[in-house]
Amino acid sequence: MPSLTPEQIQYQMSHKDDDRGPGIVVAISVMLAVAYVAVCLRVVARRLGGAPLKMDDWMIMFGLFLSTAFAVGCFVCVSLGMGKHAITVKQPTPLAKAILTTEVLYTPASTTVKFSILLFYRRLFPLQKGLNWTLVGVAAFLVVFALAQMLSVIIQCTPPAALWDPQAHPNAHCDNYSPALLLFAIVNALTDVFILCIPLPTLWKLRVSVSRRRQLIGIFLLGGLVCVVSMCRAGYVHQVSLTDPSWDDVDTVILSAVENCAGVLSACLPTTLPIWRYLRHGKATEETQHYRHDSEDSRRKPSGKKNWYADTMILNSIAKDDAISDSNRSSDLTQETAKPSDPTPQHPASAIRVTTDLQQEDELYAPNQLPAYQPYDNITRRW
Repeated sequence: MPSLTPEQIQYQMSHKDDDRGPGIVVAISVMLAVAYVAVCLRVVARRLGGAPLKMDDWMIMFGLFLSTAFAVGCFVCVSLGMGKHAITVKQPTPLAKAILTTEVLYTPASTTVKFSILLFYRRLFPLQKGLNWTLVGVAAFLVVFALAQMLSVIIQCTPPAALWDPQAHPNAHCDNYSPALLLFAIVNALTDVFILCIPLPTLWKLRVSVSRRRQLIGIFLLGGLVCVVSMCRAGYVHQVSLTDPSWDDVDTVILSAVENCAGVLSACLPTTLPIWRYLRHGKATEETQHYRHDSEDSRRKPSGKKNWYADTMILNSIAKDDAISDSNRSSDLTQETAKPSDPTPQHPASAIRVTTDLQQEDELYAPNQLPAYQPYDNITRRW
């Protein structure tokens, strides 16, 4: 820590009884508990839907683990004097080391949560080539950005040991880290907004009614919570200083932990649709009946695409209610257009595919593995 001016010493001594440590613990504990609940609901939703855990689910669990490590680091900092003015801290060296370690942990925790969201998009829209290339580009940027951010934290003082032992390194050089931290915070907030907007064009093309489409987009936009927190954090990082870090960094520390937990919550919200469907209808999904044909191709063993229908359940759960309600309203038209002599069995409305690309995947993989898909005639004409 740099030498303090007489004015700074006088100010800190006049506020030596100030302590924001309890506020740090309460704020981080509440958000961490919310993040754990969100991940548990995500796992329950996957089980209710009969779908196995995929890479994005495991990635969000790892992100929650790193977010927990960051929160624990914040609690350690509080125990060492975080939330008090630097002149009253009794263990400045351990505190400086703990702050540096916690700052380094923030970046991988935040990046892992973003990776989980990208993997979720990849699972939900497997045939969107343009979107998938966008996801790859964003993932590459996140890796480079995370490395740059972690490196800048470590080398803000040269050598880094000058952060916790300036007397032993009188010739050390410490840069003003606030501008770099502000830049990283702004880029991080813009990245969150961009990731939030990636699936919106695809969601708008869903083959559902406008009201259902808006509901689904609204569910995804709930992930904007992390964008709001990121922007708030960018507005506070300029307060970071080396003269009184144990006091000036409090708001940034709280918002960093809240941002990680809000990211976990935002990543899990769209995946919990089966739970709300279960609470509303008593079951998470409507079973999609696949009729067998007598041809030899229809009796072949399904390949690794057998879980594809379960993976797209999130989108289908919105389409099912919409399709069924439209089917009921058009029951008379269905009876008029139905052909009793047609040997092809009719499929339930719950089997409706949601996007054009999802139908393309059926055409690519399903001929030798899944039965032909034929929804009601009236719904086919409407969509």
